[in-house]
Amino acid sequence: MKQIYDLTNHDQRPEKEELHESWNRLLKKTTLSMKSTKSRSGERKKKTRSIIFSGVAAVALLLLAVGIKINSDNNTWIEIQSLSPGELTVVELPDGSKVHLNASSTIKYPKRFNKKSRDLYLNGEAYFIVAKNSEQPFIVHSDKIYIEVLGTEFNVQAYDVDDVAVTTLVSGKVKLVTPESNEDVQNEFVLQPGDQATFNKISSTTQISNVETAVTTSWMNGEYSFRNKSLAEITNRLEKIYDVTFVIMDEALNKEVYTGKFFSSQSIEEIVDIINFKKQFSYHIENDTVYMERK
Repeated sequence: MKQIYDLTNHDQRPEKEELHESWNRLLKKTTLSMKSTKSRSGERKKKTRSIIFSGVAAVALLLLAVGIKINSDNNTWIEIQSLSPGELTVVELPDGSKVHLNASSTIKYPKRFNKKSRDLYLNGEAYFIVAKNSEQPFIVHSDKIYIEVLGTEFNVQAYDVDDVAVTTLVSGKVKLVTPESNEDVQNEFVLQPGDQATFNKISSTTQISNVETAVTTSWMNGEYSFRNKSLAEITNRLEKIYDVTFVIMDEALNKEVYTGKFFSSQSIEEIVDIINFKKQFSYHIENDTVYMERK
């Protein structure tokens, strides 16, 4: 039983057959012990030994049960998806940390964090408010990168389908780890409040700039701002928020630069009309696809 219990401390789950065999061996030993003693004094000793042994067995079984429960929790993963257009989801993690999940985003985390670290996986955009615990680093895994913190607030925009992953630090300190082009060497960047790290997955390069964090995190209030962004970047963002597809017929139109603001409460038609304030392109919508073409 101790051997099985020790397995649980290494995140291994004993098979049911192994549990049954261990329990059967225990019962067999107690049965043999009872048959081997026949005298009255022996009976008294046997009862004493039986009580002590039963107590030890009960404690061992309790520890085993607790170990298996903890191990089972560590091996049970919870997946939260925020898929509906304009939907924002707030998730409270087992350690008390909170995650604001943007539309078309998914996080996956264990029912119970292990003792060494608090690991979770993100595909999409999320704002993290991390409960401080210096003994248990909080680690966000995303496509090709991971971010390690102790207690802080930061925003991560890292959709698997995008060529870039953007990490913006609001408060505290985080360590961003990214791979080089050969993926055998890793680069580490320590971000300070206001820093925004943009990792390019294709070139495996990282650029760090200072930004207004309020603009980056305004999506939690349903507000999206873009400043000197290409139409391709804007429509890429809109696709995730509204669950639509943009087809831009003119490559030059893709590179047009815009500055503006829109709200998730607005319809996709209203937003396209805002972008098209100069009437430089025509568009039509078929089902969930927006076709755009320069006039």
